[in-house]
Amino acid sequence: MTYVDRMLLPGEKIAYRTRLHPMIYVKPVLLFAALAVLGRVLPPDYQPYAAVLLLVILLPYTFLVSSAHAVGDIAVTGQRVMLRQGPLAGQFSHLLLHKIVAAEVGSNIAGCGTVRIRMAGNVQRSVSFVRDPAALVEAIKRGRDQLIAQDGG
Repeated sequence: MTYVDRMLLPGEKIAYRTRLHPMIYVKPVLLFAALAVLGRVLPPDYQPYAAVLLLVILLPYTFLVSSAHAVGDIAVTGQRVMLRQGPLAGQFSHLLLHKIVAAEVGSNIAGCGTVRIRMAGNVQRSVSFVRDPAALVEAIKRGRDQLIAQDGG
């Protein structure tokens, strides 16, 4: 059972769910390539420093990205949007649907993109590396419309 499933309120059901896209690994791969090139162009006396950078920067960063991909979960329910973008407590948030003013796709490349959510009070929230961001935006809008229809009727 995922964290999102454990956080559901009684009677709350998930209307749409997605995960983070594997494209999240692009940054660590590019960082590895940059460090590898740096290691090759440095004089032999300085090459151990490139290896230290590899161990001190790249390995922990890759671990964080891997854990974010493993636990990253985004769900839309009838009341809220739940986002878990990593293993740390600060990387989990609930966005109440009635506070969301707009949701839009910021960028979309090969089924991976960024979703920007604007909430009341001009608060903005961005979620990167979302699988099928257009479907997530549509689910947020549909959930928000249903919530407004329930409150109005």
